[in-house]
Amino acid sequence: MKSFGAIVVVAALAAAAAAAVVSVEAVSIEEFGAVAAAKDNAAAFQNAAAVQKAFAAVAMEKDRAARVVEVPKGKEFFIMPITLEQVYGVTLQMDGNLTSCNNMTAWPFEDNAVVKYPDDDDDLAVRSRREGRTGRFLNIISLTNCSDFVWTGEGTIDGVGFDWWVNTIKNKIPHARPHLFVMELCENVVIENIRARNSPQFHFKLDDFRNVTVRNIDIYVDVTKQQQLLGDHGLLDVMSGLPTFPLNTDGIDPRGIDGVFVNLTITNFDDAVAVKPQNGGSHYSHCSENMFVQNARVTFGVGMTIGSVPSNPKCNCVRNVTFTDVTFDHPFKAIYVKTNPGEGTGIIDQINYFNIKIFDSIWWTIYIGPQQQHQPDGTDPGCSMIYPLDPKCPTNPRVPISNITLRNVTMTKPLIGPGIVRCNATKPCTNIVFDNVNQLSGKPIWHNYICDQAQGSVTASSPSPAGPTCFTNQ
Repeated sequence: MKSFGAIVVVAALAAAAAAAVVSVEAVSIEEFGAVAAAKDNAAAFQNAAAVQKAFAAVAMEKDRAARVVEVPKGKEFFIMPITLEQVYGVTLQMDGNLTSCNNMTAWPFEDNAVVKYPDDDDDLAVRSRREGRTGRFLNIISLTNCSDFVWTGEGTIDGVGFDWWVNTIKNKIPHARPHLFVMELCENVVIENIRARNSPQFHFKLDDFRNVTVRNIDIYVDVTKQQQLLGDHGLLDVMSGLPTFPLNTDGIDPRGIDGVFVNLTITNFDDAVAVKPQNGGSHYSHCSENMFVQNARVTFGVGMTIGSVPSNPKCNCVRNVTFTDVTFDHPFKAIYVKTNPGEGTGIIDQINYFNIKIFDSIWWTIYIGPQQQHQPDGTDPGCSMIYPLDPKCPTNPRVPISNITLRNVTMTKPLIGPGIVRCNATKPCTNIVFDNVNQLSGKPIWHNYICDQAQGSVTASSPSPAGPTCFTNQ
């Protein structure tokens, strides 16, 4: 029962965040040179610089009510990368639209160097996030070292990811695409009401945070276009017409402590919300924990996800996460807990899935075990995308999985099967609870679960995952 108390605490944080008040006073990015509707490279650099200058200007205001940066309603601003650092008590009121410049050849790299915008009288610079790698493109918006930040409004941020996806398919930039929004080392943040579209890679990558609320967000990837691009390059399954490797356009990937994610609408071919691990090297917590995801609708998608969690010398950890009141339409996977190989250790503990409705799943409806993935560059974590047709899928003894509860879960017309639960014989999954988990209709290819080395309890669930090496303590 320990996790339920934490759920109440996290829900209280959401209520507190709801009290955030956005002032009507605002500084428009147009006051700093932003030009609407202009699509050329120079205008996109100028618009990005204008956003940064506006943030710098409002930061000087003593009155927090005056620290509001406005993207004006009814206008579209094409942008190159925006990098914001040390942002305290600022609101971004985005009622207009920010659209990524569709010119990959002009897009700046992240290489530990200082990159200046052209014709910048104030010598404003965009500094690398210093990930220790060269060759990665700068993210579309990066926010580092912030507190009491609010991003709200009625607008859309569009990553215009199509050309990035094509070049990823061709294996020209497999690990270098920009993310739409990256936030790192921030606390007391609210992101609400906006729409995000077609990121080159992840849409919201939220790293090493404390107390973040994301609510009323619509994330949309043009999956028809993705499917067409993959089909043109022979990367769709012949039988199903489905992608055979991901383009990694995840919805929200949080890692931190005390996160609330409510009222989400997500359409993509990748993880909808994927809680990533923290470890001993993280700032705010050594475990990614106390996450609460509620009231979401996911179309396609690869699950409300834990991980992947690879083992790590500093112990990668995800703990006390609840997904509740989620509806899936045609998901690849819906409930997804995944490990990965690595050195060191890991922890996956106290994960809850409550009140989940899953319609017409097109791969494994429930999946707990080693990650299935095949990257565009040919790499993978060792588990075949088509397991069990291809038996290659080693389990991970370094990341034990414990205290996973599935309660009030329904599956309607799954295509492949109800699910897979696979753990390691030397470190079996423990206290896995299936409570009222039922397939309501359909005749999947696999009628029963594939289950190995998991213990716990099964109540009022059909089909049952119990078998020769699973739930034998029943």
